[in-house]
Amino acid sequence: MTTTGISAQKHCHQCDKTQDQVGSLKTCSGCRTVYYCSKGCQKAAWEFHKHLCKKVTTMKMYRYEDNSEIPQVSTMRVVPEELQSEYSQKKHINKMTKPVFGPSQKAAPISAPNQIEVSHLLEEFNGEKILHSINYANFRDSLLKEGKINSLIDWFCKAIINWPHPIFYLDFSSVYFNVANNNMCQPLQKDDFFAKSRALREIGMAIVRADVKCIINDPACGNAVSTLEAALPFNQLSSRQQKKHQRFLKEEVHIFLSLLLDKCPSPIWAGLHGQKSYMGIQPVVKPAAECKSAREKELRNLLEKTP
Repeated sequence: MTTTGISAQKHCHQCDKTQDQVGSLKTCSGCRTVYYCSKGCQKAAWEFHKHLCKKVTTMKMYRYEDNSEIPQVSTMRVVPEELQSEYSQKKHINKMTKPVFGPSQKAAPISAPNQIEVSHLLEEFNGEKILHSINYANFRDSLLKEGKINSLIDWFCKAIINWPHPIFYLDFSSVYFNVANNNMCQPLQKDDFFAKSRALREIGMAIVRADVKCIINDPACGNAVSTLEAALPFNQLSSRQQKKHQRFLKEEVHIFLSLLLDKCPSPIWAGLHGQKSYMGIQPVVKPAAECKSAREKELRNLLEKTP
């Protein structure tokens, strides 16, 4: 259960009586996050609590575990920040009826631990900067578990501009998909989010396909495309969503080709699969110019296939 921001001493979120005062507290069966000392308090709080209770949801993300070259799908509960704050200081009910993430809301202020730069999630391997997959997944999951969806979206936007790693594109895609699929956005935004999710996914997988081809000697590298595809959430787009997707895809690919192609990290990540070596074999990468050419080719193929 996520309790970040809630006082260590359990208390009734209607009358504020603590567990020591009443002997025992019962958890809301819906969100499993807040507590009540009696049915009376739960009933009295429902008019306020019902708007947040339904926003507690689950998200599926993937991560590399130690000593595994295959990404594992993990499920986590996401609790809105409102539920993790001092609940007894009741905010105006009109504010609570708004979606967790919407155009009228700016990203929530990020506390110092969450302002982590991409550079702090990297490590060096054979003279190349690579993503520390475990530290990155822990950072990403901590924001998700705390319900800081806005903060994570803001982080991905900045991270991709500075260091366009394919894993960032794929995770960004998963976040957009989960937000839309779990109704965590305004109804009018769902089409945009599903469309953006698909566009980011396709760009990420295009880079993955290119990077896999740039690893010369890793016997496990070929599994990266199929295992990542299997781990990512996916849905069929409606005709309206498909039109939006085509527009987003063209925009993002053009941005990548014009601004980000030279910033791409080494493809060596595709040969590591979350560990320093595989069966004692150190990945060997093709020359940088060939890697750049391979990525550009895959991305231009996306444009050619898009009406």
